Amino acid sequence: MEFGIFDHVERRAGMPVAETYRERWELARLAEQAGCYCYHISEHHFTPLSTAPSPNLVVTALAMQTQRLRVGPLGVLLPLYEPVRLVEEICMLDQLSEGRLDLGLGRGVSRLELKLYNVDADRTRAMFDEALEVLRRGLTQSVLDFTGEFYDYDTVPMELTPVQRPLPPIWYPTSSLASVPWVAKNGFNTVFAGELDHIAAQVSTYQENLDPALQGRTKYGVHPFIVVAPTDDEAMEIGESAYHAHHENLSYLRSWSGRGGQMTRTQNLKAPATLAEAVSAGWAAAGSPDSVRGQLSEILGTTGCNYLLYTPISGNTPLRFALRALDLFAEKVLPGLS
Repeated sequence: MEFGIFDHVERRAGMPVAETYRERWELARLAEQAGCYCYHISEHHFTPLSTAPSPNLVVTALAMQTQRLRVGPLGVLLPLYEPVRLVEEICMLDQLSEGRLDLGLGRGVSRLELKLYNVDADRTRAMFDEALEVLRRGLTQSVLDFTGEFYDYDTVPMELTPVQRPLPPIWYPTSSLASVPWVAKNGFNTVFAGELDHIAAQVSTYQENLDPALQGRTKYGVHPFIVVAPTDDEAMEIGESAYHAHHENLSYLRSWSGRGGQMTRTQNLKAPATLAEAVSAGWAAAGSPDSVRGQLSEILGTTGCNYLLYTPISGNTPLRFALRALDLFAEKVLPGLS
């Protein structure tokens, strides 16, 4: 079972943002030693959920801190970017990392974040489709021509290219069963969200629509809330506090100044109120290595996912706890998963 780190780079009360970043460099170096496949960074704006509203900057620093670890945004919100400039950034990232970029793309799950950027959430599907086509052409052709509703380019010379040809691996995470055939037919890697039965249905649909030539070559992951400690009691004590802080950050914009609006996926906002309830419902795995291994085996067995995302620092998780947890996860949990 391969695993990746997924990191919102959450703001911890009282901690300078620069220290938050330094913690991630230390975590990334350990993740590389632990055999992590990729360190994925989310994109969110105007919220303590993320101190990395420009994930490509963090990804660049992560690449400079490591030698083998793959890095990438999960994902870049295409409606918020000028596509040709993004093409150039992607080429730079893949060159700077020497071909270690995994490129996640998205439309944006927060209508309020999009609104604060003056982007109409109801138009992001069309904007995403056009921007994706611009990316594909810009990353693979020496001259870019494109005419659309939102973007228009005439004979643009594309001087930079990515190391990985024709494209770096592309990810499109989703919680919508209706979007899964499109994800599979494009050959994208993905991360699914929702109740375990819903994720299992997504996996089945994904496999049914995936090109047979790509079977066994793509990743379709799951992202439970994971807390590992030497004992169940310690994991639940630290984990409950981190779980609560994380969900406070998730819902921050929903209540900010009474503005209202949806912060993130409905599934996340309807997550169980406590970590203990989340473990019982299959949303989380928390406890000693033996306990977590058993819980994750059930989650993976039910969903059929072949990739596991782990967030060592959620909410107010202390760095020392997270580093020890990552060691325990890599040495005593992961080897027992398949």
